[in-house]
Amino acid sequence: MEENQVKQDDKGKVPKFYEIEEKEVQTLNEMDMSGTYTYASYLQWQFQERVELIKGKIFPMSAPTTKHQVCTGNVFVKLHQFLKRSPCRAFISPFDVRFPGKSLADREVFTVL
Repeated sequence: MEENQVKQDDKGKVPKFYEIEEKEVQTLNEMDMSGTYTYASYLQWQFQERVELIKGKIFPMSAPTTKHQVCTGNVFVKLHQFLKRSPCRAFISPFDVRFPGKSLADREVFTVL
């Protein structure tokens, strides 16, 4: 089934989808931490705090330690050198990595690291 096709229910009815208008969020403290969010929601947030979405739940991220930064740098340099003559590229954070399920649509992606 293509992404833009909608599956009918048992009685042949097509479910109705309603766009939910979200208020503009300026700080992480304004978020309902018990809510479930999508990548589409994540893209609308205006706060500066770094967060990850895991199965739709918000997880605040702390700043990386010096040890973490050194390890990340070392891994990046090795990967970059290894991929130098390849069409592949290595990226260093921060970088959103989406983990889509059945659909690539932003409103259907619930995990972003």
